Amino acid sequence: MALDSSHNVYVTGSGNPPVTAGAFQTSPERVIPSLPGAQAGSQPAFVMKLDSGFSQILSATLLGGEASDAGNSIAFDSSGILITGGNTSSMSFPTLAPFQGNFGGTGGSGYVAGLDPTLSHLLFSTFVGGGPFTLTGVLPDGNGNLLLAGSTATTVYANKIALPPAPAMRLDSVINPASRIAGSLSPGETIVALGAGFGPNAQLTINGEPATVLSQSATSIAASVPSDIDTTGALQVKVASGGAVSNAVWMPAAVASPGIYSVDGSGAGQGYILNGDGTVNSPANPVAMGSPITILATGVGPMHFVGPYAVTNLPVSVFVDGFYADGIAAVMRQVPGLPGPVYEIGVYVPNPATYASQDPTLAGFTMPPQVEVRMMLGDVNLSNPDSSALISQAGIALSIKQ
Repeated sequence: MALDSSHNVYVTGSGNPPVTAGAFQTSPERVIPSLPGAQAGSQPAFVMKLDSGFSQILSATLLGGEASDAGNSIAFDSSGILITGGNTSSMSFPTLAPFQGNFGGTGGSGYVAGLDPTLSHLLFSTFVGGGPFTLTGVLPDGNGNLLLAGSTATTVYANKIALPPAPAMRLDSVINPASRIAGSLSPGETIVALGAGFGPNAQLTINGEPATVLSQSATSIAASVPSDIDTTGALQVKVASGGAVSNAVWMPAAVASPGIYSVDGSGAGQGYILNGDGTVNSPANPVAMGSPITILATGVGPMHFVGPYAVTNLPVSVFVDGFYADGIAAVMRQVPGLPGPVYEIGVYVPNPATYASQDPTLAGFTMPPQVEVRMMLGDVNLSNPDSSALISQAGIALSIKQ
């Protein structure tokens, strides 16, 4: 808890309290739909302002992404900015002029954020730590710095950071346009840099190497990650325009960072998946079990071509409703409305009833009307595919004919 000069009480924690009009965030950054067998739902962090008698909520905002977040610390700095920190498993946690991306992945990172006292505006926000890391305390030192305390599974850490004012041209996040989450960057992946103040000839660099810009606006730059980036460490991303340079954001690297496109561009819900006749799959246009489909994605890592077919360096596995889907072939092509070349992989929708001779419980099995689709690169944990390391986002749905 923290007190302001009028003895109003500010609290932070985790849950879904009522939010107030004008709040910075009224719903989590990215909502994952509930699908059979899928892990859905989130517990966002929140910040709430109560009157001194604890009788009225004066303002309240959520602060979270697609997974679980927890506010663990809150304090005012000398300028009246509300400083809060905690831990997050969300890769879509809201950030503003950060210096670090989420190095903890789904295992979780810490976060530090600043809000105005009305809880209407995010003033800065960054991930801190990695692997998983829990930030338990953040405190202004009176000299413009923040003192942090937190821990991993085995080690306790203390640190001091400085958060300079956000520049006029700022970089807020670097996301996969298919999943809409700020995961690892991989060779050849299409990415979108979000921020403000980008000029008409803005250049995105990754470790000083220019990325190929596909499209841009004052708040967004779509680009292709260079194919020769280091996939073992951290990558520094910047935007330069008109002699100005944005804040630098350190992002994790990986050999692949798959994301499946959704129809509405949110990174969740109905997938941008084609039925065998080339039409877009939907609840009104479902596909029968055993039929072919084509999944649209990006972030599958290095590849080579055999004739028209795209062959990734790492094997691709697709699971539909938790069942392995036999592959057909993959190509790369431009798709109207989507940035950069799109990886399209054809698979057959599993028909689990065909395995009834091996598992009698599957006799007569029919998938529900909507099921989850996941894509994995490289090694797959067969006992729990969803725990595989290089995996697409949760919450992409395929509509099944009943």
